[in-house]
Amino acid sequence: AALSSALLEKRQTAKALESESLRARALAGDVAAARSELRHVESRLASAAALVLELQREVAAGIVALERAREECASAARETETVRVELRKRETAWRLQEQRLEAAINEIEEMRMQEEHAQHTLRTELERAALLVKQQSVANAE
Repeated sequence: AALSSALLEKRQTAKALESESLRARALAGDVAAARSELRHVESRLASAAALVLELQREVAAGIVALERAREECASAARETETVRVELRKRETAWRLQEQRLEAAINEIEEMRMQEEHAQHTLRTELERAALLVKQQSVANAE
């Protein structure tokens, strides 16, 4: 009876050990699966971190390009204003030149009119002088 009790106890112990061994194997499988999942998550995390770095570089490059575009826009605005000022100066100079030309045309027209008047006056004076000379010649001949 004592032997049978010891044998029964050994069997129970063996079953308990076998059950513990099965649980340990199951836990080892769970640990291996968890490690595999962890490696997978770490790999995805590394990929995500690399993507974040790439996006950060792209954003930084975009910011640099945006700043460059702003500078170019400001430069173009300054150049446009310079051209506008130069255009206003040229328009003013053109108007002044146009006024001078108009004044010169008016002066030439005035001089032409004075010349015509002078010629008319001279012609009249010459005709009068010729008439006087003729009258004196007639008077001298009589």
